[in-house]
Amino acid sequence: MTLSDPFLQSVLEKIDSPDVIGVGIVGSYARGQESKYSDVDFDIYVSKLPENEYDRYTLRYWDNKLVSLKYALLEDELAALTDPRRAIWAVPGLSGMQIVLDKDGSLAELQKLAQKFNWSLLQSVADEFAAEEVMGCAEEVHKILNGLARGHESTVLYATWGLVKNMLEAVGCNAG
Repeated sequence: MTLSDPFLQSVLEKIDSPDVIGVGIVGSYARGQESKYSDVDFDIYVSKLPENEYDRYTLRYWDNKLVSLKYALLEDELAALTDPRRAIWAVPGLSGMQIVLDKDGSLAELQKLAQKFNWSLLQSVADEFAAEEVMGCAEEVHKILNGLARGHESTVLYATWGLVKNMLEAVGCNAG
């Protein structure tokens, strides 16, 4: 299942503005793994974010497709490549992004940087971050034990979520 040119043109007409630098498709459509239930993820790179925070990520239903619109500053995505906590998410998306609009070539440059990303340059920072995350998990374990002892299911659930989230981030930063 591919996206038709008329569909792409229709979306670009709706989202293009003087602030738009470039637009890329990410997610299942960019990877060629979409299904009839997949949303179409558009990352929209702008020189200025929408003032209303709720407009920075929105979902629309256009031409019988669920469309996800995420607005981002190009410099924020560049910065993500220097932060191990963000790079684990940014690099795969940027590397596989299908660029559909690139007004000045900066989106293609960003993608090249992501494709050439060298995790070893961030490894020491990632190791430090992971150590802090793992140490922080001791608090979550104590919260779980306290919740179990008092019969507070919500405390156990909340602390378990914190424990899982922190461990996944710690492991993710050291998987590069």
